[in-house]
Amino acid sequence: MRRVLFLAIVVSLAISSLCALAVSKEITVWLSWLEPAQRDWLLQRYFPTFEKEKGIKINAVEMPGDEETLRAQLVAGKGPDVVGMAGPSFAPLYIEAGFLTPLGDYAKKYEWDKLLVDLYWELGHYKGEFYTIPQEFEAMVLFYNPRVFKENGWVPPKTIDEMEALAAKMKEKGIMAFANGNVGWKPAIEWVFTAAVNHIAGPEKVYQALVGEIPWTDPCFVEAVETTKKWFKMGWLGDGKFFSLDVGEVYQLLVEGKAGMAIWGTWAFGDLVHYSTSSEDWDWVPFPSKEGVPYPVFAFGVGSSVGINKNAKDPDAVAEFLNFDLRMPLDNLDLFIEDLKINGSAAYTPIRGFDWGEETMKTMIEKGVDERVLRFLKQATEAFANNTYGYVTWTFWPPKSDRYIIDTLEMVWLDKMSTQEFLQGLQDVFAKELEEGASIYIPPRS
Repeated sequence: MRRVLFLAIVVSLAISSLCALAVSKEITVWLSWLEPAQRDWLLQRYFPTFEKEKGIKINAVEMPGDEETLRAQLVAGKGPDVVGMAGPSFAPLYIEAGFLTPLGDYAKKYEWDKLLVDLYWELGHYKGEFYTIPQEFEAMVLFYNPRVFKENGWVPPKTIDEMEALAAKMKEKGIMAFANGNVGWKPAIEWVFTAAVNHIAGPEKVYQALVGEIPWTDPCFVEAVETTKKWFKMGWLGDGKFFSLDVGEVYQLLVEGKAGMAIWGTWAFGDLVHYSTSSEDWDWVPFPSKEGVPYPVFAFGVGSSVGINKNAKDPDAVAEFLNFDLRMPLDNLDLFIEDLKINGSAAYTPIRGFDWGEETMKTMIEKGVDERVLRFLKQATEAFANNTYGYVTWTFWPPKSDRYIIDTLEMVWLDKMSTQEFLQGLQDVFAKELEEGASIYIPPRS
């Protein structure tokens, strides 16, 4: 779902003796959810470059990438030294549990406050202390199969009504409408929620709710949640198999034309290219909006956050690794271009000083960076500057509210809870977090 290096892996440091008189630092990396090309690039290019420059050896170990495995180790005091989380909304859960060490001293040493753009610097804080480095620049979009659309005379939708009409036609033709499921990553259900509230209720309403000006029980959110339930009940989400379809299986369904569309975030760029690089097999457009809601809108988010384990044996070495990754676009453009080619837009963390001008874009395309990736980075950057952006749950919702959505929305879809009950429950959790000061930084809308 997020940056391959830090969402899908966890890093653990250890100190080992090479001989009785010499001690070398070693970084043990847990790898998860990687395509073969991604794994090869890490092992044969990225890690060796870091080792050569910093003199810190990296040992890679295959490990599961689920939250449960990570948290179980941390609770047992055996956790990794670098803790990867699925965005700022997840970070407070680890901070409150005492798993992370403050990064203020490292931020001063490496001048991360000057390197990170303001939003990312603010999102790394919790209750006034800097704990995590937010990573990635991503948004919810609508993926589609151009070949399927061309064969049927369809055009990518711009409105929710147009998208639903296409979904119905696909269902009639035996084509899966949306290649979506959440086996292997339960939070995938919040992707659907995020898309709906931002593009049906609209980003202004979402902003008002996040800052406490209106409740989550507002009729605009009732409509949004009811719409997600309709998509599920109509059998459009995963052809009615949303709760049994693996998040890793959906890419093949789209590129083969077995599915016509998909409600994913732009982290999918880095996975899709390992199934097909053809422009006939996949492309994307901004997610459709309800009539009266601006289009295009990009529900913006931060794909992952990384912090240092409170019990890390060598936090200085961990910080060195994090700093190396963060500064890569400035210090090693060729390596950054390779990262974009292998991992898509998920490789990009917005930092100051990097030039996204025409010459840089031209160089990237000439060296093989996918035009679809650069198109997103350009359009989404413009949307943020133009105030036409929304908010994803895993970045801007307080942690317990985000967890509530992940764990409870399915109850609405399965008729075990009404939409009104679901939203009242969300409002109760959210209001308490807001009162306790556990809310996430929300950028002011100009």
